[in-house]
Amino acid sequence: MGIEIREVDTDIGILSCPVFICDQCQQVITDGDWALYQWKTLDGHIIDGSLAFLHKGDCNDAWDDAHNDMGSWSTMELSYFPIYLGNNIGVDWNDNAKGAANMAAL
Repeated sequence: MGIEIREVDTDIGILSCPVFICDQCQQVITDGDWALYQWKTLDGHIIDGSLAFLHKGDCNDAWDDAHNDMGSWSTMELSYFPIYLGNNIGVDWNDNAKGAANMAAL
């Protein structure tokens, strides 16, 4: 599943927001410090660029057990994902923070 747009109840009302979905339990990931993303590698090279988004612990362990075919899983903290992605698309963090704050206030 990965990333979806869902209606989320926020402090300012119900908004359409992107959320991460755990590929193991199919639940929304609400704490980036307790989640990760993974991709398949073999001998240090990417063999499948598909990403798995997972809660740490039981979900991650179950996913690894069920998908332990060729290669190994490279892992990164989910809280880093938006920063890496934003940097890769040239986000101006200062300018976009102001724009996002203005949109959230609507």
